Amino acid sequence: MFEEKKIKRNITFSIIAIFLLIIILSGSTYAYFSTSESTGIQEITTAKLDVAFTEGDTINYDFIVPLHEEEINNKAYTISFSLDNNSTDDVVSEISFNNIVMSDELKDTYFKWRLLENDVVINEGDFIGVSNSRLMDKITINKNEDNTYKVMLWLQENYDNQNNLQQKSFSANILVESFIKKDEYVESGVNAPDLANGMIPVVYNEVKNVWEKADITKEWYNYSKQKWANAVTVSSISRSKYLRALAGTEIPMDDINSMWVWIPRFKYNIPSNMGSSDFVSNPPEINVIFENGIETTGVDEATYRNNISTDGTNTNYYTHPAFRDGSLVFNDSLYDIGGWNYELEGFWVGKFESGTSNVSCSSIVGVATPTTEPICNEVDPIIKPDIPALRFQDVSSQFITALKFSGGVMNVETGGITYNGNETFGFEGTTVSHMAKTTEWSAVAYLSQSKYGKYGNSNYSSSNKEVYINNSGYGDTNEQGVGFYTGRSGGSPLAVSVNYGTFSYNNKTCSTSAECTGDIVNNSGTGASTTGNIYGVYDMNDGSWEYTMGNWDGYTGRDNTTVNQWGKKQNTSDFNGLLSVGGEKTDGIAMPEIKYYDRYSGINTDGIITKDLAILGDGTWETLRWYSDYYYTVDPSYPWMGKGGKYSYEESGGVFASNGQRGASYSSSSWRAILIP
Repeated sequence: MFEEKKIKRNITFSIIAIFLLIIILSGSTYAYFSTSESTGIQEITTAKLDVAFTEGDTINYDFIVPLHEEEINNKAYTISFSLDNNSTDDVVSEISFNNIVMSDELKDTYFKWRLLENDVVINEGDFIGVSNSRLMDKITINKNEDNTYKVMLWLQENYDNQNNLQQKSFSANILVESFIKKDEYVESGVNAPDLANGMIPVVYNEVKNVWEKADITKEWYNYSKQKWANAVTVSSISRSKYLRALAGTEIPMDDINSMWVWIPRFKYNIPSNMGSSDFVSNPPEINVIFENGIETTGVDEATYRNNISTDGTNTNYYTHPAFRDGSLVFNDSLYDIGGWNYELEGFWVGKFESGTSNVSCSSIVGVATPTTEPICNEVDPIIKPDIPALRFQDVSSQFITALKFSGGVMNVETGGITYNGNETFGFEGTTVSHMAKTTEWSAVAYLSQSKYGKYGNSNYSSSNKEVYINNSGYGDTNEQGVGFYTGRSGGSPLAVSVNYGTFSYNNKTCSTSAECTGDIVNNSGTGASTTGNIYGVYDMNDGSWEYTMGNWDGYTGRDNTTVNQWGKKQNTSDFNGLLSVGGEKTDGIAMPEIKYYDRYSGINTDGIITKDLAILGDGTWETLRWYSDYYYTVDPSYPWMGKGGKYSYEESGGVFASNGQRGASYSSSSWRAILIP
């Protein structure tokens, strides 16, 4: 019966594929080589890199019908080419779809691509969320190495009516960019930071107490020394100045508008104390092994989960799901238990909780006015230390604000997202910013508990290996813009809250001023970072609760009737979805695609997540009660996952703290950004 119905499901495609090898001369750090031709059969030789693209420059892909899995190899449209490296240096090549023009209906889980190297699949994905381009893979071609490649395109049979995909169109260029990173510093065994356009690598000058442009030919990061890679963006007015500047040039904080830390792809093993029924005051080191490129060397999800013993021990390693293609790890319907829609070498995380220059969103003692919340929904975000965290936003507003870093625009009726780039930060439309998922947030936490994070920093011992608390809380009722400052520290894991915090991120002492200009007390401020030094991620222990994109089974909140003083529904995230009191919210914003959030389901036990319901890598069941952190989770009434705790939680706050929340706008709830270059 299915075969008879498929006869009418014909789709016409026209794919214009132009093979490009692009080179931009930009100084001695990189050696680039360039050529672009368009002939029936292309033979391109440049700098001893030979490229052959034999199918010509035009591909006509007509009358496509959905394919069963066993039909793909023989019937999918296939483009073949080769890359031959005859030089004396290894070459890095990025293979992408570029200049994509396609019908929105084709941005579907079942319209797929696959990349093969020497007839072995090295990556695959779909076109969900695509705008202008989609990276297929970044590969290294060793010197004197010859490889053949195939790009396959097809529509996957889903055993459902796919007539809505008929007579749609897709066009794109196949783009290959190649370069020799001849002189760039690379730490062995760690995926190098992928700097997006507009990003400037930085290091901290501890003598001058300033950030400077890094010399990328030298050791500007070293994860073995807890020195994570840092990068900043600057205002459009000064951007060209700093991009052209020599290494060692100071970049004043006044010119910086966002700060990011690179989290390389890794697999992990938790050797003991998983799912503990007792508080664990000194939890074990999380064993971390970095992975090469998008290579997956951990065991599969079922093997890892099933081999956790009753006493919480395990000998297996699991590739953290924040870096995985969810459709490959699980299946097309299970992006929701971790994963993006293609494999990642790493991602950038906001160095601090997101903030804003608008004081209305950090007003006195968290008391909003009737105009505060609407204003906070429209602000532009920034990521810097020593500014109030951006609060007074429900989860849907936080999510939409996070898209702004790379010019993301969300269709509030369909949930679709298009990225157009943002000149404020210098990011192009190929860069994807979004609000941190629970798994992404917790990947940072896991790395902090490894030898590469604060746990491995020899400056700390015993209980001080825990990331210190950000103890900046509510301010004085007679002052504006005080409390919840980013990058602050209490100087210990248990410090009591004060208005401005006790120390700034760079160890300077704070007093009664928003600016911390007092004496430097070594390790007191940096102890609040995930590395125990200035190169880590801050505000992950208290400060304000951070909403993450972790949701319980499509619920949006409690009810759709309770309103605040300016008529806003205050018991939901304002996303459409189920309500815990019954019924459904339909007058809000559509949920985004599933890759943007983790989805939980099943019944928890007294608010505590169980082994079978937890998402591996999410910092809930695996690290339950570590450092005596708060350990409750999501349910229908509190369907949104909060992480980290807030300033007043003291012992119960921490990088493994979790709590289910309504999703509504609160004075003590903020969020963190993720950037995929």
